[in-house]
Amino acid sequence: MEEGRGPWSAGVVQPEVELREGLESGVWALAAGAEGQHLIVTGTEEGVVSGWDTRRPNKPTWQTQVAQDYVGGLCLLPCGKFVAAAAADGGLSLLDLRQAGARLAHVSTPSSLRCCATDGGLVLAGSDSWDLQMWDVALMSASGTHVGKAPPAPDGLYRPWMSRSHVSAPINSIAVGMVASMGQGVGGSGGNGEGCSVSMALALDNGSLGLVMAGGGGWSQEHF
Repeated sequence: MEEGRGPWSAGVVQPEVELREGLESGVWALAAGAEGQHLIVTGTEEGVVSGWDTRRPNKPTWQTQVAQDYVGGLCLLPCGKFVAAAAADGGLSLLDLRQAGARLAHVSTPSSLRCCATDGGLVLAGSDSWDLQMWDVALMSASGTHVGKAPPAPDGLYRPWMSRSHVSAPINSIAVGMVASMGQGVGGSGGNGEGCSVSMALALDNGSLGLVMAGGGGWSQEHF
């Protein structure tokens, strides 16, 4: 199986649905909606994000060109109304699922982005430059006030987080482990981020994992 690719065989579970039409280039990113939403979102190496209804998988229901380079990461916001896309050209896009994937907001970062994750208030995007871009999508989607103690830049970006350790490797994947706040959830309506904490696991290109905790007045981290 060259490059890890191979056909389905009798030795594995057969797929219920196969998405074929409308995919003219390799898929680099994938996100799936909640049970009952019947939604799959794909991002390709050509910078196209497509939305699919699994009940009608013959072709995508919508497509949006978000970048001129590959889409490295996709994440659906918990509200089910938006999807964020992180691209290798440094762009972060927020697409409105209620408007056939129309781009609601876009921001450019100086780093090539490989992945993203969200808690609904922030989109966290990992880059080739071993920094973590933080975009306030609660503010950009008008679903709440800014989630940090201080407001972000007008485009919704906070100052990127940089590793304080000697580990300097591209971030390939992010998982948000826990988000909590004294009062309201991070990114909730009216939340201002005070007392909030976020824990994340980062998969790095050098084969290590990073655990990062943000809370109170700053960040702490461990690598193993």
